[in-house]
Amino acid sequence: MTERRCPVPGCHNSLGATRQGDPWLMCRRHYMKLDNPHRIRLWQIYKAWQRLERQRLRRRNDPEGVPPALINAIAEAMSEYLDIRKNCIQAVRDPDTQLELAQ
Repeated sequence: MTERRCPVPGCHNSLGATRQGDPWLMCRRHYMKLDNPHRIRLWQIYKAWQRLERQRLRRRNDPEGVPPALINAIAEAMSEYLDIRKNCIQAVRDPDTQLELAQ
């Protein structure tokens, strides 16, 4: 398995894990440049996506299979996470621009 790297272009810092075992979503240097609303939103969206993924993993051996609604919810959560991560990367790269959080 390859080592995880910071998603900010040009940054090659490796990412570790939090005390709870969650992966860092950005390196510490870039994460600390984010304002609190971006930090909170990034983690909220990531955690929501992971909760849905855990539900899918629990249901994968059910005779009925994984419901299509759950698969759609996972796809939407993943898309929302990628959008907010892109906004956070832009905010880190261009701190003068105040970006609105995707609601």
